[in-house]
Amino acid sequence: MLATATQQIDGLWGPSFSFVTGLLFLALFLAAVLIFLVRRRYRAQRRDILRQIRELEALSEAGRALVEAELDIADLCELIATQAGQFTDTDTFQIGLFHEDEYHIVFWKVEGERRPAQLFELVEDGGLVGWVRRQRQPLLIHDFDRERDRLPAQPNFVSGRPLRSGIFIPLLSGEETLGVLVAQSQEPDHFTDDDL
Repeated sequence: MLATATQQIDGLWGPSFSFVTGLLFLALFLAAVLIFLVRRRYRAQRRDILRQIRELEALSEAGRALVEAELDIADLCELIATQAGQFTDTDTFQIGLFHEDEYHIVFWKVEGERRPAQLFELVEDGGLVGWVRRQRQPLLIHDFDRERDRLPAQPNFVSGRPLRSGIFIPLLSGEETLGVLVAQSQEPDHFTDDDL
C-alpha cells in the first residue's frame, strides 16, 4: 500500500507537472518583482511630490512674509536670506544691488557670520556678478577649480579662502537687473539645478 501511495505521489509530481509548476512559480516571481518595482517607483514619485509640496509651501510662506513686511531694504534682504535658507544652504550668502557701476552688498554672510554691508566698484567685466547682470541668467558652478577655464567670467573673490561652488541668481524687474542673490560653499558640487 505504501508503494501505491508513493507511485500516486510520483505521478502527481511527474515531469509534466513540474514544468507547469516551475512556470507558475516563475510567473509568480516575476509578478512579485514587477509589483516591487512599481511600488518602489511610486514611493520615489511620492517623495518627490511631497518635497515639491514642501518647497511650494515654503515659497508661499516666503511670499506672504514679503508682502506683509513693511521693512527697509536691509531688513527686506535679511528676510529674503532667511526665507532662502529654507531651500538651500545660506551659510555663505549675499544679496547685492546694482547702481550704475557699483555693486552694493546689502546682506552678506560668510561661513555663517554676518558682515557689514559693503560697496564695490564693478571694474572691467565685473566678474561673475557682472556676467549675471549682463546676461540676466542664473549661473550654477559645481566646482570653481574644475570649471575655471570654462566659466563665462573669472570670479573676483574678496575672501581669503576661495569658495568651491556657488549659485548666482539675478534679481530682475522688467528689463533691468536690480541685483544678484549669491549662495556659495567651500565644498565642490554642493549646489545642484534644484537649488536654482
